[in-house]
Amino acid sequence: MSFMQFFKKPSQDEKGKETDKNEEKENNKKDENITDDESSDGSYGPCPLEETGNKKDKESDQEDDDKNDKQNEIKDSSASTKNKENVISNKRKVKETKKTHKKVRINNDIYLKNIPTNKNYEVSYMHTDVVTHVLVSNKKKYIVTGSCNGVIKFWYKNVGSIEFVKHFKIHSDEIIYLFMSEDEEFLGSLSKDKTYKQFDISSFDMNIIIKLDFLPKTGEFVYSSFFSTSVKVAISSSEKPRIYIYKPLESDTCIHTIDLSSSIIEIIKYNKVYNLCILSDNKGIIDIVDATNFKFPNKNNKKNPMINNSDIENNDMDILTSIDARHNGAKQIAFSYKSETDLYELCKYKTYALCINISSDGEFMVIFSENYFIRIYKFKTMKLYRVYDESTEMYLTAQNDPLKKNLHIDSLDFGKRLFIEKEIKKHIKNQNMKLDMVIFDESNQYIIYTTFIGIKVVNFITNQLCYIIGKNETNLRYLSISLYQKIIPANKIKTNVHESLYINEKNISDCALFCTVYKKARFYVFTKKIVNEHELDERDIYNEQPNKNELSSLLSTKSIENIEKNIINKNI
Repeated sequence: MSFMQFFKKPSQDEKGKETDKNEEKENNKKDENITDDESSDGSYGPCPLEETGNKKDKESDQEDDDKNDKQNEIKDSSASTKNKENVISNKRKVKETKKTHKKVRINNDIYLKNIPTNKNYEVSYMHTDVVTHVLVSNKKKYIVTGSCNGVIKFWYKNVGSIEFVKHFKIHSDEIIYLFMSEDEEFLGSLSKDKTYKQFDISSFDMNIIIKLDFLPKTGEFVYSSFFSTSVKVAISSSEKPRIYIYKPLESDTCIHTIDLSSSIIEIIKYNKVYNLCILSDNKGIIDIVDATNFKFPNKNNKKNPMINNSDIENNDMDILTSIDARHNGAKQIAFSYKSETDLYELCKYKTYALCINISSDGEFMVIFSENYFIRIYKFKTMKLYRVYDESTEMYLTAQNDPLKKNLHIDSLDFGKRLFIEKEIKKHIKNQNMKLDMVIFDESNQYIIYTTFIGIKVVNFITNQLCYIIGKNETNLRYLSISLYQKIIPANKIKTNVHESLYINEKNISDCALFCTVYKKARFYVFTKKIVNEHELDERDIYNEQPNKNELSSLLSTKSIENIEKNIINKNI
């Protein structure tokens, strides 16, 4: 090599190649640790939304990339075979990193705008007895409340108000469980009077009454309009480990019975995305079964799951005809044995589930256990994703922790809450009653659940406590909750997320959280509206005749003018 060749300046093409290689190396180092469960911004957890680009733009970008790749291959034809292999491997890594960058997390404050955040409730309405259940239909804008004397009331959620619709005295004894179908068309009710009654939510008609030969424990609609055209209801017995399957629209007789080896089934939850059911008993055993035959699902056999014809009645043979369509449309789990999952966690800690809920996209399951621990599972793998401690022991230690000031309570108030908490645990064990103590929001990023000091709103993706709703209401212990949210259209999310939430004239989203309270003949409503001090005495609407205790407390705290306002100023 000559002296001039040694000091020869590199050409522009060579400079471009060196810079491209350096950029590829830096990108590879950054993205080495990114997995499918992580987002590109470095936070842990699955990303809620994907990239909002058009398909045509993506195809044109791919064509441009292909053209550039061909030009680079022509320019690098003089390079050695080792350099070619390095370039190809680097390109593969770059394409893999592009796939991970398709998931983009938007601002979480947008979803929080559609969740109530106030520490005081806005309004409450009465029943003639203790309110035990509350359900919300976001599609129909209806609220259903049930009391322990067998009364059900339908309400309509108007903008900024709630209107009474209809009243039913449907049971002669206490209501055990109220449950709603996935398409929000049907409402089922189970009672201690050994009856099942079904409503058409759109028309408020009670069109089905079935007399049961057993005392029911829980129930669930094990169908979806996507998978099946007929309504099926699974009802478990409180006397033996058995599940009864009914087709209420066709017959009032049981079409199929499933005998289980476990204890009495406390909870049945249906996941329409996977076409699977979750069963939980009073010993902490949680099973996942196929909704068609209530057996453990076969991961590999998608089109022809193993079903014994002897286990299926003649009038239920439509299962076999629709089996292919169901399993081709449903998602598949990622495990073959229960030992590959974390479903034995409750048994490990000698506890059982009080409440189970599944996210609307079917990807997460949350369990509120008897020891007041909240566990979130990924449904596909049934692996634990998050665990939150909400026990009284945790709150005792938090009172002396300066880093947990948002959990601090006055010492006198804390003692009262401890006493009430002990009574609630006894009440839940003694009463054959199911409560919805934890729910998901519409974005499937937040869980909302009742606690010792109020109702917590937690972003389980980012693992952050956002708000504590109703903390100022020291005399209320919330039990069942249900959330009203306007459903966000998908096309608005892709165009402009800020326009996707409903905003009223006061620039506040029209969302509401409905709650039942321990030993209260009222249900309480939390909204975005800020409640002033002079409005605190006017929140409780007397739409029913109050008893003597309520009248005495009412007269001691309120004037006659305020009482008249509360009785007259109601949407009934």
